[in-house]
Amino acid sequence: MSGFAGGLCLTFDDASVDDWFAADALFARYRARATFFVSHFHTLAPDAVEKLRELARRGHEIGHHTVNHADATAFLERGGTPGGYIAAEVMPALDRMHAAGLAPTAFCYPFNRRNDALDAHMLRLFKVVRTRSEDAPGGLHAASDNR
Repeated sequence: MSGFAGGLCLTFDDASVDDWFAADALFARYRARATFFVSHFHTLAPDAVEKLRELARRGHEIGHHTVNHADATAFLERGGTPGGYIAAEVMPALDRMHAAGLAPTAFCYPFNRRNDALDAHMLRLFKVVRTRSEDAPGGLHAASDNR
């Protein structure tokens, strides 16, 4: 493809905000941007939330990684529904993130556990769903509704 410059996607998961913030000088040195998928948002101290806002201002993406890092397919196997998982594990943190001035457009499943029904529900809330899929070429699966 003419004019295509290629790239690398850097993503980090969970709630290691202090480490991510400390690494930003290295990212800046190489003009790199990353996506930080945050779980346990409700446990973050105000200074950690401010660091996430600063990372976003510096061009990094702040993504969503659930309230409690719960396995989505295990939730379904216990009789839950995709809507129930979203109500318990997605919306509470998404609402808190929005209230804090963050606007996640990407979601990452804990443990990379997903199915097509979950993806369909997540894509109503997020532009991109990142996970690992053994069925996808190269082991990566990225669903998008191309909004």
